[in-house]
Order: sequence, then C-alpha cells, then structure tokens
Amino acid sequence: MAHVWSMRVAATLRRYDAEDFEIVRELGAVSFQQTRGSKATRAARCYAANYAPRTPYRSEVLVMLKEVLPQAKDLAANEVKAYEKMKERLGSAFQFEETESVQAGRNEPPVAPLLGYFDAQSMEMEDGLPSTWLVLRWQGVQTLRGFVQRYRKKVQAEQPRFFWPPVEVRVEYSQVAKYLRNVIRGALEALQFCHSSGIAHGAVDGSAFLLSSLDVRSAGILKVELANFGFCKIHEEDLYGEAWEEAKEQDLQALGFTMAELVFSTFTAQEGDEQASRGEIERLYTEVFLKDFESMKDFCRLEEKWDKAIQVLDANNGAGWSMIDALLSGSASIEMLLTSEFLE
Repeated sequence: MAHVWSMRVAATLRRYDAEDFEIVRELGAVSFQQTRGSKATRAARCYAANYAPRTPYRSEVLVMLKEVLPQAKDLAANEVKAYEKMKERLGSAFQFEETESVQAGRNEPPVAPLLGYFDAQSMEMEDGLPSTWLVLRWQGVQTLRGFVQRYRKKVQAEQPRFFWPPVEVRVEYSQVAKYLRNVIRGALEALQFCHSSGIAHGAVDGSAFLLSSLDVRSAGILKVELANFGFCKIHEEDLYGEAWEEAKEQDLQALGFTMAELVFSTFTAQEGDEQASRGEIERLYTEVFLKDFESMKDFCRLEEKWDKAIQVLDANNGAGWSMIDALLSGSASIEMLLTSEFLE
C-alpha cells in the first residue's frame, strides 16, 4: 500500500529539478520538540530562491524553499502525504499558481501553497543522506506568531518616553479586535477544510498559520492559511474511530490556547507587560485550575494588565470566553463555532 501511495504522490505533486533553483538568502530555521521541555531538534531551514526553469519563454520566479533535513525526513513525507490527500478530495480544484495573484487568493484552498518538491544535497551536510526540499509559492513569511511580536513592538515603540504625567497614545482597539476576529475565523475555516479532507494537523500553534497581511487595517481582505503538516494524521490510514475524533479535538484545543495567547498578548502591548505565552495559559488551564474554565476566567479578571483583553472577550455576552471554553473542552463543532457572536 505504501508503494502505491508514493506512486500517486509522484503523479500529483510536481517533482522539481534542484538545478533550476538559485538560493537568494536564508529566511530562518524550524525546530521542534518531541515533548514539552525536551531539547529542540532542528528540522528544516527556509530560503528565498529564484526558480528559473530551463524551458523557452519562462521567466524567473521567486519561491520559498523549505529544506527538511535528513533527520526529519518523516516530516517531509507527512507533508507530501497531506497534500496528496487534499488533492484526492478536490481533484483539479486543488492547485496553486506559481505566482501570487488576487484571483489565486480567492480560489485556492486555505493551506500554504505547496507547488512540489525535490531531493538534493543538504546545505548543512556535505555527505550523507539528501534533504527533501519543499517548493512553496513566494508570499513572504507572515505568521500569526509574527503578527503578535510585530504588533507589540510597534505599539511599544509609539509610547512616549520621559513624560510626566504619562501620555497615552490612542490605539484603535476596535480595529485591532476586528482583525483578530477575522484571524480566528480564518483559522477555524482552515482547520475545517483540513478535517473535512481527512487530515488532523497535529501541531496547531501561532507559527502554523500564515497571514496575507500583518496590517490590522487589512482585516476585511485578510486570508489565513494553515501550514506545516509534518505531524499530521490521516483519517482511515493513521487513525480510526475514536482516535480520529480525539485528534480533531486536540487540534481545536490547540487552537483555543493559540486564540487565548493571541488576544491576551495583543492587548497587553501598550502596557509593556510581558507577552502572555501559550505555555503560561496552558499551564493555568491544565495544571493550576485542572481544566476548570470558570475558575481560570475569574483569575484572569483579577489581572489588571489583561483589562483590555477581558473587554474584548466580554463583548456580546462573553462570546469570546464561550468560544475559548468550547475550543478547550471540545464541546462544539467547527460549524457551530463559526456561528459564534464573537466573530460578528
């Protein structure tokens, strides 16, 4: 069965030639932890590269190359398998243009635009097994985690210094809240697409979501894409029955922690408090309050630094709190969550 699968992948995802690419610059490294607190293992490096196919009348195209290192080859195989599964579901409707366009953004599925892959020598190791290189359409590296970091730096840089009494710079919180709501809606829709394609992501966090813009003024045209399928599980191949349902719930719980981190970290930026990390929120929920959401909510209300985040979650009769609670507890389907008043 595995052999048949690999033949189908080769027929569906394009196999590129390493000689057609010229690396422009390194963008960064990707690491992962097997368990919380364990030492991180480097899994991949990302590069901006020019793709210059050796065919007539083809111009050079900027792409992103994700080199998955030999020690993480299973992650690359999983990523390819996930895209094959999505292709199986949508057929010819599941395809990506090599260059970004408005039309592509409207019609393409809400996942990172993987164009194909190739095997070639690692940039790190001159000898040994080759790396798997994933070829993605270039659209920058704008993640949900990156938005939080960028926004906090921007707001804190705008705060005046050495004034007494302190002068508060006005921030349009309604505009920011609208942007965050659209991010969360897009994240839910991306997960819905993957689950309906028979894929549980397995590693949902702020780095797994790509955003078309980090500018809060772009809320109305924002597109959210899910990426990094290296830890995914496939329905009726890797998981069956209750195990499949649990995997989907784990994705939603991870999105709940990601949503809480997004709201609390964004709305503490002006005060200059430390970012509310996902690890901190997860520890509060699972270890301190033993999954008693109401007790955790009461605790959060006592933290003055989170006042603005509380106001956002309290709106529409506490719709934000209800959504986080439903995500963490697995008490609602994605279809139900998408009707939440919080997203209005």
